[in-house]
Amino acid sequence: MSRLENSTHQGLDRAFELISLLANTNVPMSIVEISRALGITRTTTYSMVNSLVAQHCLERSPTTKKYTIGYRFFEIGSLYRYQFPFLNTAEKYINPMFEKWQVRINVSVIKPVATAVILLSKDSSLMPRMPHGQVLFAHATSAGKMLLSQQPDKVLDEWFAAVDFPQYTPNTISDKKKLREELERIRERGYSTETEELSARRACIAAPIRDMTRETIAAVSFASSLAFVDEHRQEMTDDVLSLANDISSELGYNLLPGNGGR
Repeated sequence: MSRLENSTHQGLDRAFELISLLANTNVPMSIVEISRALGITRTTTYSMVNSLVAQHCLERSPTTKKYTIGYRFFEIGSLYRYQFPFLNTAEKYINPMFEKWQVRINVSVIKPVATAVILLSKDSSLMPRMPHGQVLFAHATSAGKMLLSQQPDKVLDEWFAAVDFPQYTPNTISDKKKLREELERIRERGYSTETEELSARRACIAAPIRDMTRETIAAVSFASSLAFVDEHRQEMTDDVLSLANDISSELGYNLLPGNGGR
């Protein structure tokens, strides 16, 4: 990659640092607090904040004069899924399966570095609250591990060298050697499981969605309480594999001869 392709804009970098700071804090922040947290002058902070407020990326409280993340990011984020037209096909098959199981059914994709992004989610009250949001480290979810298992070894080598995997629970597989072994097992059996690796009392089963290019483009997963999944594990596994196959078939995957493997 050329030097130009690697170049960044300092002002934009700082603006995104500011946005990330406010997005990840639980309380509004003043100009002084933002300036101190980012290690930049108040003048620079004012300039960035005013520009972001004008674009509705930040909001200012009229009473406290402090700043929070703005609604523009909610608007932009809600549009992200439209980059993935296969979701319309997936949703058509997910709806009847959701009616049967009344568990959370997610469709996820993988992005650098080893990050699982939930694009579509059908939910129910059976599912323990997941505090980590829609963007997760892939190693701690069944869909994420399913998608990691389909990456070329060269990509996995690069990603594993670039990131340290957090330990969410005692069951999280954060050791890289053990995680590679887990991914190999997932490749061999064709589906992935997760038991209390992201949060307590939660379990999940995932299968790959493939298209006519024979590439794994996403994963579909069933998630619910550990007790419910344990009670219905075999039938849920069969159904998530069937669901993934139905979606993949409509996307052209099963039209190809010899569709086993990656």
